[in-house]
Amino acid sequence: MSLVITMKRVFYLFLLCVALSACTAPATETFQPSDLPTVGTITPSLAVTPEPEAEWTPSVYPEYTPPPILEEPSYIPRELVDLAIQAVEENTLDEVFGPMEVGRSVSKEELLVIIDQEGQPEDPWWHNLRVHVDSEWNLFGELITLEADGDNDGVLDLIAITPGGSAGNIGLMFFQGQAGGRYQGTYDVHCFLGRGSYGFTVFGEKQYFWSSNINYATKNVNGVSFYEFQNGVPVEEVVIYREVECYEEELRQGDDCYTDQLAQMTAEFQEEGFSQFVGTAERQLLDDPVHYWGDLDNDGVEEFYYKNTWYSTAFWDVVRIGFRYEEGHTGKAEELLNIMEEHGYAVQTLCCDKEEQGNIVYTISRDGGDVLSADAWQYQGDTWNHLAQVLYSPEYVVETRVYTQDLNIDYLDTKAFF
Repeated sequence: MSLVITMKRVFYLFLLCVALSACTAPATETFQPSDLPTVGTITPSLAVTPEPEAEWTPSVYPEYTPPPILEEPSYIPRELVDLAIQAVEENTLDEVFGPMEVGRSVSKEELLVIIDQEGQPEDPWWHNLRVHVDSEWNLFGELITLEADGDNDGVLDLIAITPGGSAGNIGLMFFQGQAGGRYQGTYDVHCFLGRGSYGFTVFGEKQYFWSSNINYATKNVNGVSFYEFQNGVPVEEVVIYREVECYEEELRQGDDCYTDQLAQMTAEFQEEGFSQFVGTAERQLLDDPVHYWGDLDNDGVEEFYYKNTWYSTAFWDVVRIGFRYEEGHTGKAEELLNIMEEHGYAVQTLCCDKEEQGNIVYTISRDGGDVLSADAWQYQGDTWNHLAQVLYSPEYVVETRVYTQDLNIDYLDTKAFF
């Protein structure tokens, strides 16, 4: 009996050991590297040698290479260029090229008929052109459409000059004439700065598209560009422009103490270009190049004001001084600027000096063209007194640039002003 009990106890102990072994991993079992995702070898931190961080470098974009400027035209006749140079020198562009103008202006009504003509080639440019045709007004200018044999293939073409932004940007679209009175868009360029006027000139047996060039600072015509189109795209542009080479003093009137100061200021203005001067009766704020304290109207009280050169982005305005009194301050300087503007002068710079006679305001202005007028003023009582003036006349030089492109290029790097 005792033997049976002993055997049962041994059997139960055996079952207990088996159960316990099922819940406990053997002490000798280990994980192999293949059991886990590879994460690299872990080494003590003291043994790690950090790699130097790569230096950050800005993105490098391909550098734009402008087309070469040639000395002589390849397509446009040299005789036409010489004629234009003489006309620019003598300021007789209208007299010389007016009788040579060909082509006609196309009305919006005519253009709508052309756009909607049955069988007109599908062209997204027609949609863009219709936007300008349908517009009853445009803040930035009017659509101009010309009809002429623009590429000299014997078929009339359409050339549309579309208005753009306030800076005077336009689009130039060329629709090449096809058989049956239809047109195919072949050239479309935007951000082409406005030129003032456009047309076609016949010279010899060919027609050339032309545009008047504008000096963007003064908004005055200073030259002309001629273009040759072939197969609906421009292949050459010749730019003839006039620029100021130097200034010659023409007139002095007033006391020498004022005219000498005006002459010195004008020399510095010409050298630096569109500079704002700090007069001896003005205090410029530290680290602020546009705010000043000064007694411009000579009443013994300083005003706080802003003055700076305003480079206009509007096509209808010119480079001039930007001036205003800051909040809580008033004075008579704005009245002087208005007087100058009413007489056709755009003030470029203004400053105030302390003299024995009181505070004197000096200005340098343009007369609407390239003539410079340097003037001395003093506010007394309730009016501005004109004390002195020095006038400068420009001496011009006429330059020519030739831009030639391959025939298959769809964008001509045109120059709008110089």
